[in-house]
Amino acid sequence: MCWVVPFGGGWVNIWDLPYTTNTHTDKTALVDELIDYAFKNLKVGYVQMCSFNIDFEDIKNSRHKLIPGEQYTTCYIDLTQPVEVLSKKLKSGYRTSIRKFCKDGGTIEEDYSKEMIEEHHRQLEQVFVRNNLKTPNYRRKMSTLFQSPDFENGASGKLGVYLIKAMLPIENGDVVENKCVASSYYIHNGYMAMFSSNASYSEYLRSCPNQALTWHAMMAFKDAGIHYLDMGGSGSYKLNFSGGGWEPKPIVICSKNALNYFIILGLKRSYGKVSSALGKARNWVKETLFRQSNFGKKIAVQNPSDQGKK
Repeated sequence: MCWVVPFGGGWVNIWDLPYTTNTHTDKTALVDELIDYAFKNLKVGYVQMCSFNIDFEDIKNSRHKLIPGEQYTTCYIDLTQPVEVLSKKLKSGYRTSIRKFCKDGGTIEEDYSKEMIEEHHRQLEQVFVRNNLKTPNYRRKMSTLFQSPDFENGASGKLGVYLIKAMLPIENGDVVENKCVASSYYIHNGYMAMFSSNASYSEYLRSCPNQALTWHAMMAFKDAGIHYLDMGGSGSYKLNFSGGGWEPKPIVICSKNALNYFIILGLKRSYGKVSSALGKARNWVKETLFRQSNFGKKIAVQNPSDQGKK
């Protein structure tokens, strides 16, 4: 099984191929078929593939022109280890964070509704705004995953998608309501799960919902008999769960023409810098306009004792 993840703009990611550990597998034929499928069925012009069981040398005789790309760096969590060992490998502060979430009355639930897709996107928007970046739109990808007959919802030994949300009891006047404060989703098969996305509202981070979500997912996948969790790329916080180090693997790229390759690769490399610069510029303009619109004005501050009075 592999991950074939289409994105907007006519390109596709193909991730991990665990069954290629079989030494009798014709890896070149396998990769050729996947690229053919991406070009013909998904109508893309650019394929990016990373397999932890295929090296470039294994597929250099492909009938497609393959180009070695940059390194993909991630960390793995071996879920075949006992729960006690997995817990011990967590950063000590993370174990405290998970207990904090439970102490605050937090619970974790599955949810595959359209409303949850929108909720996850709202949380993502806040995360990306905090980092002066443009928010990616995962709505279409999530809808496709949740509604596909090929994907089973929930953590299981089958091909599927797993979406969980962190709920906290929040006081709203005299009423206490459960509120979704964070969410994350994963894709998986019977051998491996892969982290896809996580988001949360900053005002509830003190209750540590993100740490609790990841630990909950680890335990769910372990109970389902899944062997490994790929944390989905670099990020220093991810090592706090694995207790290990980084594992870089090569990315192989195939494009219908060389021009596509150089254009897309250039855009990918500049995306983060350009988005950050635009985000900072946008915030500066907003602050400047706000200061100008309030120049010479006195801002009335209401006395707390006068609140509710007319």
